[in-house]
Amino acid sequence: MSITDIIIIFASIVVTSFISGMLSLGGGTILMGVFVWIMPVSLAMMLHGVTQFVSNGSRAVVYWKHIHWPVVSGYVVGAVTVTVLFSLVAYVPNKVVVFLLVGTLPFANFLVPKGYALDVTKRGGSHTCGAVNTAVMLTSGVSGPILDVFFVKTDLTRFQTMATKGLIQSLAHVLKIIYFGGIIWLTTNDFDTDLLPWWVFVVAVILSSGGNLIASRFVHKMTDAQFRKYAQWMTMAIGATFFVRGILLWIEGGG
Repeated sequence: MSITDIIIIFASIVVTSFISGMLSLGGGTILMGVFVWIMPVSLAMMLHGVTQFVSNGSRAVVYWKHIHWPVVSGYVVGAVTVTVLFSLVAYVPNKVVVFLLVGTLPFANFLVPKGYALDVTKRGGSHTCGAVNTAVMLTSGVSGPILDVFFVKTDLTRFQTMATKGLIQSLAHVLKIIYFGGIIWLTTNDFDTDLLPWWVFVVAVILSSGGNLIASRFVHKMTDAQFRKYAQWMTMAIGATFFVRGILLWIEGGG
């Protein structure tokens, strides 16, 4: 991998961790698109998992006292169950699949029937969220937009939303690291550990934490209404960009 690629990786980590830290979504989707653009899918999943674990984890630490623990416990049950099922087939998506899913996810909220709202705080909501979110995570590398569908209709404040989403997303990325860095590595040849220097992972962790801490200062200046509005428009713009990329790659016969 060239120095230019590594510089692009580092720059994208700083920018996207700031976006995630301010809006609690969007950044991870952009980062996944950039990583898949530059490197093989399995390696992109691994590096993305490491950086986003730190990015989301640091956000959870900053707003720790606002975490909604019943949601977290239910989410873990659903997430672990789906990871075990995926491990039985050791599925690795190609780049076309990743780009199309990353591009489609921000519009997931419009696919939910009118009058029917998915609520992670309702009975069974957290378990369903954990299962669906993890399935999408292991297929596309990201799941923030899907996760947002489960949170957008809740009565949680922006701080509770950011804290709870931060923790469960960091747990989701741990499962992704285990899946692609362990299970896929051991059962397939689709993981090139020599392509990316180990120190890139270390620097990525540091940069990811920094972006989140800076962004936390801006969160206090927004209202809950502004928070939801900016988050929705951000994810839709990101989704459209990567969906077009997926279509072009499919037409070119890439993957």
